Amino acid sequence: MKICHLTSVHKADDVRIFEKECVSLKKAGYDVSLIAPGDSKEKESIHIIGIPQDKNRIKRILFSTYRVYKQALRTDSQIYHLHDPELLPCGYLLKKKGKKVIYDAHEDIGRQVLGKTWIPSVLRRIVSFLIEVTEKNISQKFDAVITVSPHISDRFSKKGIKTTVISNFPIITDKIQIGAGEEGRTDSICFAGGISEQWMHHNVIGCLEQCEVRYNLVGKGSGGYMEELKKEKGWERVNYLGVKPHEEVKKIYARSLAGMALNSYNANVGYKTGTLGNTKLFEYMEAGIPVICTDFKLWKKIIEEWECGICVNPYNQHEIIEAILTLKNDTEKAKKMGENGRKAAEEKYNWEMEEKKLIELYGQIELRV
Repeated sequence: MKICHLTSVHKADDVRIFEKECVSLKKAGYDVSLIAPGDSKEKESIHIIGIPQDKNRIKRILFSTYRVYKQALRTDSQIYHLHDPELLPCGYLLKKKGKKVIYDAHEDIGRQVLGKTWIPSVLRRIVSFLIEVTEKNISQKFDAVITVSPHISDRFSKKGIKTTVISNFPIITDKIQIGAGEEGRTDSICFAGGISEQWMHHNVIGCLEQCEVRYNLVGKGSGGYMEELKKEKGWERVNYLGVKPHEEVKKIYARSLAGMALNSYNANVGYKTGTLGNTKLFEYMEAGIPVICTDFKLWKKIIEEWECGICVNPYNQHEIIEAILTLKNDTEKAKKMGENGRKAAEEKYNWEMEEKKLIELYGQIELRV
């Protein structure tokens, strides 16, 4: 059976879309195409169909949706899987042609726009309302709705729309020997990913001097925010390493005392509820190092159940300092937390578990084709 994944926003090598969903479906025997910005090519027997990438947000919304729709029709697939809210009209048109359509809600888009600075503040609530109404009215016509986290699923459920939660847990391809990096482990904490204000780096940096630790910071940040961080008092204790390959990131994790996942309370993560759509927490667990993370309800439940880290209020530097010093001064406790986290990742919080739900959902839809 031919299926086609559609995105006008994400790159063709997006981890959730390509590495997880498309590859899993290909392994299950489906003929998989992916329409995405960039060049056309074949990768792992998946047909990647490139479309021009509009950097201008308005042009992308106006023109890319039409381009995606035209390419989607050419694949003549039986099932179409959308990954962006702006492609909802495309999904609606495909439904009108008798196709099966899945909408994959990566974000709580209605809440997310409340924090978009490019939208005038006086218009954000109006835009949020209109997006939520449009999303509901169109997605309820689809054959399935996937969400990455329970709090997004709850929002759809309140509108009478049934969803399947398929979280962004990591792909575990290798078995590690827990404690293998102990000899090279340093008094350093770490973070790898997009360096943005939502990850509260300024609060982390402000704690470094008192804790006498260094901060291995990996990734790309906007020029303005990076300049702000460099002005922080503790910046001299930051090892800013830039963008690194995944294998190098693993080595940095292995040398670190703990992984930092201090996400701010914001609308897109349900404020103090939290999300399972972000992979940061689970990357550290997979790496076998303890986690210092935001005390979201969802994250706190995992951390306390598996005893694999410490939850803190991300705005409270006293709590952050206490958590870092606890792990620095009790290496046996830190090691045990790392072991527990790795065990949790291997047994529960991994893509293999989510893959089964994805394949089952497709099987149910296939019966209705």
